[in-house]
Amino acid sequence: MLSTLIRAILAPYSSENSGNPERINITGCDLLISERAITSVALILHELATNATKYGALSAATGVVHVDCALVKDELLVTWKEQGGPSINGDPDREGFGGKLARQIVVHQFGGKIFNEWNPAGLFVHLTLPLKHLQ
Repeated sequence: MLSTLIRAILAPYSSENSGNPERINITGCDLLISERAITSVALILHELATNATKYGALSAATGVVHVDCALVKDELLVTWKEQGGPSINGDPDREGFGGKLARQIVVHQFGGKIFNEWNPAGLFVHLTLPLKHLQ
């Protein structure tokens, strides 16, 4: 299940380790994904979590991450929303290696889309992944 994978990737940042019981919130991600898609999806999630820990919401004790999934027709929509971290002042100057790799996986392996919104309150990442490449 996708929710199990998300929980496993984000477990090191959970309430047990931060003292904040609402640090990680996951909703609507009860989707069975194939074994061949697991590693790539895990890499994308790990990249988001790593960046949130270094620069975003998870770098602050008050920071939280909301991950929401929804099925729309033949696509999985995933929204990663960070709040409570350092204020963001626009898009970063460059994209790091991990971000480039995650983008390549989303676009070229899954045939999906990824869009980052760099809001002052926190990063929003919108992923659209065709179900045929996940199941």
